[in-house]
Amino acid sequence: MAGINKKIILAIVGLGICFLGILGLIMFGHLLSFLMIFPWIVEHLVNAGFDIWLARLITVPIASIMVIGLGLALSFSSAKRNAGLAIFAAGLMLWSLAMYQMSKDHIFDPISGMARKCYAVTPKGYEVVPCSWNVHPIYGSAVLPATKEMATAEWMSKNDPPKVQKIEPDSNLRFFAQDGSPLVWYYEYPDGRFDLFAQPGKHPQLNVALKPVDAGIVQKILNNLEKASAQIQMEAAPKNEPEYKVNNLVFNGDFTQRLEGWNRQIGDVSKGYSQAEVVSFEHGKSGKALHIMHKGEGYVQYLQVVPVVGYDLIFSVSFQPSSREGNMVGFSGSGVAQVGLIYLDKDGSKLGETILVNYVKNPFADSPMIGVPRREGDTNTKHFIEIAGGKYYQNYQIDLRKELESNLMGVNPDNISKIAIILWCGATGSQAGSELWATDISLTKK
Repeated sequence: MAGINKKIILAIVGLGICFLGILGLIMFGHLLSFLMIFPWIVEHLVNAGFDIWLARLITVPIASIMVIGLGLALSFSSAKRNAGLAIFAAGLMLWSLAMYQMSKDHIFDPISGMARKCYAVTPKGYEVVPCSWNVHPIYGSAVLPATKEMATAEWMSKNDPPKVQKIEPDSNLRFFAQDGSPLVWYYEYPDGRFDLFAQPGKHPQLNVALKPVDAGIVQKILNNLEKASAQIQMEAAPKNEPEYKVNNLVFNGDFTQRLEGWNRQIGDVSKGYSQAEVVSFEHGKSGKALHIMHKGEGYVQYLQVVPVVGYDLIFSVSFQPSSREGNMVGFSGSGVAQVGLIYLDKDGSKLGETILVNYVKNPFADSPMIGVPRREGDTNTKHFIEIAGGKYYQNYQIDLRKELESNLMGVNPDNISKIAIILWCGATGSQAGSELWATDISLTKK
């Protein structure tokens, strides 16, 4: 009996809830429908590019017409139903027409970024065609999703191209915004020269569409600037310079301006002891030379990086190296004095090197025994030229083309954009040491 009473109570409660729901729909159905339709229309208008408040303003009358029409369409009265269907249809047509007008020119979906339209190339330019086609029915050209380049070209074909401002490239020019979008557009000539512009459009003289720069194009532009700078430096010889400085790519290679233009680098500062100074030197053309001394493990070097165009160059240096071993003759390491050329690509990465080297050549040198002096072996990218110590070399020259073609088979000379010149003293033992005098350093075109 108790179970039957419980079921009756639940049935009464259920009927009451249904009654209240039906009553709520009758009394507030229009409001609930409006609250459901309103945000849906607003969302679509915002996605079409409208400001949210303007979208809400436009949505109020459209949603009201559709809700009133829908309410009348559900009426028991035939006349009201017909009127409701007409009003609802009018609201739907108004909504569809508004969305068409707002999105008819949209080539890309503003949310996903996917292409909304497809193009085919025709003799008249790009033509918008249905994306369901595979080829153009008349010209047979492939149907492709729209791209940024296609959209830009299509716009310029229908409008006067905007005036573009030509800009001169330099090493401080900013090519990209913070978000990675291009700030510069370009036209590349067949010989590799570039015209740069601050806006998209067409080249004012050639009537050719400009392209946005990318990382590869920017690197080409910077390489052109670097080569032009090196060429100017090569060809513009100062009028009051002595003959031996004319067309020399090395700055202050005779040390008349002390150490200006040379960068000092030290290996492990906790090991060894180094000294360097510009001294009077009667054998040098300028009467000056850099004198470097080092004792103990580690090293010190002076370096200058020189931009170059091509590799038909002659390197010349006047120098005197010396090296000594430690107290235990034959087994206490060796001092090492070096004059080197390091060949670098446009990014500063090492391609190869040529090293003039002096170290102690005792009877045990270069053997497997521990502590004996030894140097690295030659490879396809590294060539050592052993130099006797205690001897002065006047105008020692290296023909870079011959050196690269004969001794550095693993280096592509065409990739060389810079050459680093190094003056190096170091040692492999705590009592070993080395010295180097160097002057009249030059790098000139053949």
